[in-house]
Amino acid sequence: MTTPPADQAVVGVLAVPGRGALSGMLGALAAGAAFLPLDPKLPDSRLDFMVADAGVRTVLADRAGLARARGIAQRAADGVRVIAIPDGAGDDSRGADDPIADFDGPRLADADDLAYVIYTSGSTGAPKGVAVTHGNLVPLMAWSTAHFGLGPGTSVVQNLNPAFDFGVWEMLTTVCTGGTLYFPGPLGEVTPGAFARALAEWGIDTLHTTPGFFAELVAAGRRLDTLRQVHLGGEKVTGALVTQAAAVLTPDCLIHNGYGPTETAVNCAIHVVDRARIAEGDPVPIGVASAENVLYVLSQEYEPVPDGETGELYVGGPAVARGYGGLRGLTAERFLPDPYSGRPGARMYRTGDLVRRLPDGAIDYLGRVDHQVKVRGHRLELGEIEAVLTACPGISAATVVAVPVAGRSGATRLVGHVVPAVATAGQSTPSALDEELLARVRAFATERLPSYMVPAAFVGHERLPLTPNGKVDRAALTAVSAPAPAPAPAPVVDIAGADPGSVLAAIWAEILAVPVVRPDDNFFDLGGDSLSALRVVEAAQAAGLNVDPVDILAGQSIEAVLEMIA
Repeated sequence: MTTPPADQAVVGVLAVPGRGALSGMLGALAAGAAFLPLDPKLPDSRLDFMVADAGVRTVLADRAGLARARGIAQRAADGVRVIAIPDGAGDDSRGADDPIADFDGPRLADADDLAYVIYTSGSTGAPKGVAVTHGNLVPLMAWSTAHFGLGPGTSVVQNLNPAFDFGVWEMLTTVCTGGTLYFPGPLGEVTPGAFARALAEWGIDTLHTTPGFFAELVAAGRRLDTLRQVHLGGEKVTGALVTQAAAVLTPDCLIHNGYGPTETAVNCAIHVVDRARIAEGDPVPIGVASAENVLYVLSQEYEPVPDGETGELYVGGPAVARGYGGLRGLTAERFLPDPYSGRPGARMYRTGDLVRRLPDGAIDYLGRVDHQVKVRGHRLELGEIEAVLTACPGISAATVVAVPVAGRSGATRLVGHVVPAVATAGQSTPSALDEELLARVRAFATERLPSYMVPAAFVGHERLPLTPNGKVDRAALTAVSAPAPAPAPAPVVDIAGADPGSVLAAIWAEILAVPVVRPDDNFFDLGGDSLSALRVVEAAQAAGLNVDPVDILAGQSIEAVLEMIA
């Protein structure tokens, strides 16, 4: 790794979010390579694709990831070596396939050198790698330091996965400015209550997180008095969340709404919320350009639209990434020449977001021009999920829609609408899928997609509804998938005298807003996700049950969870 090839190596980093992942990322950069974060929770097929597509020849792995990394190497068509990341516990853990060569010092990077590759969902059925350079990152790092007041006195707790570009930014901005980065435990397994206690214990003053997790943190009800600022990104921020946060934040705590696709190096716009003036139903703008970027609101003819009118958002400036690795056509389609910049060769990125410019110059987000959605902070192309579902044996067609989660402001869940290869004769209305086929579809998707891309529920159709011009009627499917009216209150259970199954059923019913939970009901079919699983675990532990998030997410039904904790 001390002498990267002339075209610059891309090094995979397969490690649980924490010290090992940070060491791997910094080590790759110091050696003159770019890094590719590999989330250990992804299916093997997706990791294999990313490694091959990015041309990775070396994978750095922590102790927990060594077996997965060796599996990737064995399956790779081209040679891939595995190097262990020392765990710092007295044993350098270098028992991998190749020792680390003597390091002859860091290599200075040029602006055009690649810094990292992050894979995002792709509409063609496969993820696409976004190539981000040092030239994209340096202005962002300088701006972030000034805007957020980062420095040696800053304390940040890791809350974001580095496989998500917001997570890369969270780690690098903290350590590169001399701040202190705390690791609370495995991401997705620390309950909101435990996370809030860690903030207080460590005196954390800066929190970077998604609106979804912050909503769970607010709902936990514990005071967050050490925070001087909360930086939200990855999802739409609502006025309701801001007003609810007043119950746990000090009046002086700032709330920043950050915006930026991966293609514009994490953050290209920022808005500091005026907490004193915002009301529950007010929209929260994505704000003004950050760093040295430029935000254009353009028509279909690429002409600026008047303030207040709807247009598509284009981003110009140093944040615009190199493009999509190996996808020249898509890169040319989304990364366009910037006709409004005086800099030769300047480009702008077409975000696909519909916006308007407010009288004060801030940008207000209105929606999408395509079928891209945000779920749990991840930007998803519904077409990729649909391609996987359609490939499942026994399914002839599939469409996926995103619907709001009842009682959870800003939260969405995915619903898969599928046509079995042999549909029920005469079936003209949605129906529940055959249990065997449902299990097969869910397993097929789980083996090929990240958990946040697997639909929470499936609906069977004889045929998908069409619009007059012959396209799938997504509006009709969304209406079919819409949340039911608020259910009757769940029955009150005397936890002190109830059996564990009844306690769990009552907790699930309350958190998922359903009237009844049967022992074999599937947690995801009821609308559950990783965030609501944390709330279930917190309530269950408070009731004296020894349950953790893995039990809920792996067991998925009360009867299975009870077997796991018996």
